[in-house]
Amino acid sequence: MSKQRLSVSLRPQELELITRLAWYRKVSRSRIVAELVESSAEPLQRIATILELAEKANASYKRDMSAVVGNAAKSIDELYRQALDQVEVVQHRTEKKRH
Repeated sequence: MSKQRLSVSLRPQELELITRLAWYRKVSRSRIVAELVESSAEPLQRIATILELAEKANASYKRDMSAVVGNAAKSIDELYRQALDQVEVVQHRTEKKRH
């Protein structure tokens, strides 16, 4: 598997630390950063999995809420129609009484 390059911006104090570690270990700064990432891979994988699951749960929550809102809107529409029907019945009765 080929390695790919990544450009990383560091604050001066972190760059100085990486430089010191590289100097004393007689390796490149890139190697120090690569080793840090490699040693953090397992925890980073767990974090990525948790974030992925959270996003899926969020999408599922949104779908569920959309269904609930849709059902509520249907119920409200039905209640509105029933109320209008009742108003028409009352109007019809009122008109009959006037005549």
